[in-house]
Amino acid sequence: MDAFVSGVGYQDNAYISSDDNEDLPLEHLINSSDDDEPLNYPRGLNQSNMNHSFSQPPMSQTPDEDIYANVIRNVDPPTQFDQISNITTSTVFNKKNKSAVNFYDSFTMKYVIDEDSDVMCVKFKDKRLFVGLANGQIRVYTRSGFDGRRSILDKSSLNCQYILEDDETYRNSVTSLEFVNPPGTQNEDPLLVVTYVTGLVKFWHVTGKQCLSSIKEKGSESLACSIDKNHKFLYTAGDNLDKTKAFAINRYDVETNKLVGTYSASSGTTQGNYKTTASIDGHVRRIFSVKCNPVNENYFISAGWDDTIQYWDVRQPHAVKRIVGPHVCSESGLDISQDGQHILAGSWRRIDNIQIFNWATGKLENSIGMSPRQFPVQPYAVKFLDKRTIGVGSSSENTLMTFDTDTKSKGKYDVPLSKISNLPGGVYSIDHILQDAHKNEDDEMDMQRVFAVASGSNVFIVKENRFVNCY
Repeated sequence: MDAFVSGVGYQDNAYISSDDNEDLPLEHLINSSDDDEPLNYPRGLNQSNMNHSFSQPPMSQTPDEDIYANVIRNVDPPTQFDQISNITTSTVFNKKNKSAVNFYDSFTMKYVIDEDSDVMCVKFKDKRLFVGLANGQIRVYTRSGFDGRRSILDKSSLNCQYILEDDETYRNSVTSLEFVNPPGTQNEDPLLVVTYVTGLVKFWHVTGKQCLSSIKEKGSESLACSIDKNHKFLYTAGDNLDKTKAFAINRYDVETNKLVGTYSASSGTTQGNYKTTASIDGHVRRIFSVKCNPVNENYFISAGWDDTIQYWDVRQPHAVKRIVGPHVCSESGLDISQDGQHILAGSWRRIDNIQIFNWATGKLENSIGMSPRQFPVQPYAVKFLDKRTIGVGSSSENTLMTFDTDTKSKGKYDVPLSKISNLPGGVYSIDHILQDAHKNEDDEMDMQRVFAVASGSNVFIVKENRFVNCY
């Protein structure tokens, strides 16, 4: 299968092999455009503190350390990430360039996509890796070798095939990515739904590089979106520029793009940004994340700065239940298990910050607690990787970690199954696919996870050295 589509003018220059670029250094090209117009970041977030994010700690500072031993001794067969490039700059680490990234023998670093703007979100879909940037671009990296969940070992390379942008998105920060197959298009490639900080929502046809339709949310910063299980409705949430209005979640018909519902707290006495009524049945501060239940199309949840997870029934205008505690500061800070029974929340704070709740009862089922001797974790991104494993991306130590959530094997403190630390910036978004490796004693295929990790202006492509069985 061809990795490219005709008519993409920059294809011939997109691929840069490691052999051809031995002496090229890895550079951070944040806001390298000659245009002096500033990037349009979410309020409270700007270029100077992008290494942290919306409520930022200082970036960790550690002595330089040579990471190339891990790269040099990687003798695995080539994967889809063994040769990777960017249309603007070299993406290859080399021996002359040093970094303080610590892999703890948990991961093998393949290569790095070095973007010319801060990376806001990353997602795998089918045969593509989608990267949303603070300059308003979505860059699409593709090759043959994915089947959506798993990757296939071969010698193909990954190249930047498409750049999605137009006049409305220029320097207008991407905030979230989703995919949708409107009714009647299940056999076609899904549309890419993108939210932007100015309240813009766009439906992109990826291979055609065309925006098919747009939604403009007036007086709002669109920070998150989610698609229901039947791909009929789109939910968006964010921040209000007009503080006299309630913080609301909007529901749109995917086919018509018409607003069909709005969900917010009931009216009541307010003081500043906070309701003073006894019952808080909605959000009172910025909403950072909204997630639809993958099993039941009538329910979704949301979270943000007001330290609550709100439950919503699409048939009710106000929240029907809430969990008090989680302080979510990222679109990736909330997740729901595939069976719809568990909620994973990452709170940007130093204690009680990685928690799993029961969907039905709202009760805390598990809280990841590391030894006080360890560097404190302040998570932005959390994700269910399988039934018992979660991934966590954090600031403070700028870390990606995975944890076993099985409480039966839990000791006094939780120890990461795998870890990378001292990345160049806070880990604001993560995604993963599975890579076939070899058959085990039960004649089942053991696999390894390949992660895309957004950190600063880079996307790190790393392979977890630990084998997993997902059957």
